[in-house]
Amino acid sequence: MLNKKRPGFTLIEIIPALLILAVASTVIIFLSLQVTSLVNSTKLKNEKVALAQQMLEQVRGYYQANGYAGLFDKANTSGQCYFYSETSKQLDWGSPTASCDPTGLPYARVKLILVGSQVRVEAAAKWSWKGASQIVTDQTSFYNY
Repeated sequence: MLNKKRPGFTLIEIIPALLILAVASTVIIFLSLQVTSLVNSTKLKNEKVALAQQMLEQVRGYYQANGYAGLFDKANTSGQCYFYSETSKQLDWGSPTASCDPTGLPYARVKLILVGSQVRVEAAAKWSWKGASQIVTDQTSFYNY
């Protein structure tokens, strides 16, 4: 019998190497999926923050066009809500509602609250992500000078 060593790898060497490669590949794929999910979640949250800020700017524009009295007329002490229309990309000033938190998701709204001589404006955007309800809010106040 010849006892020559041949170049190459034995089966005992290849199986552990393939096992290590499989585990490493699985970890890399799992981490890639997690990063992708985090990026998508952050992107959606940033869009909703921008929407809340946009709604505050629309209220500011309404205030500049109609003055404090116009904004004052749109608010009350318990809070008056105006919802954002996805089709017109504007707040629906013609349809106020006292119900500020509807059961359906998603929604975006502003709430105008009279607090003394100021109108406090709260903007909120709510959506669902992976079965959990998410919300971002922003607020500002307008004063009667």
